[in-house]
Amino acid sequence: MEESLIYVDHMEFRQTSNMFQVHTHFQYELYFQLIGSRIYCFDQEKFTLHQGDVILIPPEVRHRTISSEEIYSERLLVNWDFAFLQSLGSRLAQLHLFQSKAPYLRFSLCGEQRAALRKLLFTLLEEYKNQSPTSLLHMETLLAESLLLLESVYRNSRNPATSDHHQLVSSVCEYIQNHYVENITLASLAKVFYVNEYTLSRNFNRITRLSIPQYTNLVRLSNAKEMLSSPEKCSLLQIALQSGFNSASHFDKIFRSVEHMSPREYRNLIFK
Repeated sequence: MEESLIYVDHMEFRQTSNMFQVHTHFQYELYFQLIGSRIYCFDQEKFTLHQGDVILIPPEVRHRTISSEEIYSERLLVNWDFAFLQSLGSRLAQLHLFQSKAPYLRFSLCGEQRAALRKLLFTLLEEYKNQSPTSLLHMETLLAESLLLLESVYRNSRNPATSDHHQLVSSVCEYIQNHYVENITLASLAKVFYVNEYTLSRNFNRITRLSIPQYTNLVRLSNAKEMLSSPEKCSLLQIALQSGFNSASHFDKIFRSVEHMSPREYRNLIFK
């Protein structure tokens, strides 16, 4: 794996543990406060991050963290450079998150958002530690989903008037994550959420920068890759059907279009 492109780290802090040196780096940094609190410092500015808070820092911004009054805290951070961001796709590289001129972006996530990001980032951490031939491919998907989640939060915070649309898209994403095995279409989602198909499609694309089929396929492929990585070797047809694809050939076509290799080749890379 090209470690220079991405770095993932989970750390626990006990008693007083300070990063005394203000530093910068040439990578983006996503800092997620998992438990407790931590004081974040940007030159002369400082504030406390609480459980569920996230900071997104662009390259070359001076910062450090120091301990708060709490005895114990945990954080998880991800660093990646622009080359890795571009590898995720030109549309993701153009997210509003990366167009901001602010020295940092700060998010306070609600319960569902916090749980979703925690799951994504801990899976990302496991893939980073795993260092298998396909880990980087899986990490790309996980980081892309994490950034799309934060993009939705960011756009909502900038334009409260559109909060109903963001809530709708968030609910649709959650529905897809829970029902990806089923036959999901724009028409079926519109009926579930009592909304016009055009309105749903337009707002979903505007907020996530993906179409509903594209997002659904990402969720299905994430499940399929987990099954392909399992020692319990199910048939490709079983994996396809249990991941929501209607046939092995459809599964193969979508998998190749995203991962640039077949499901069989992906599995062989893992178990060779």
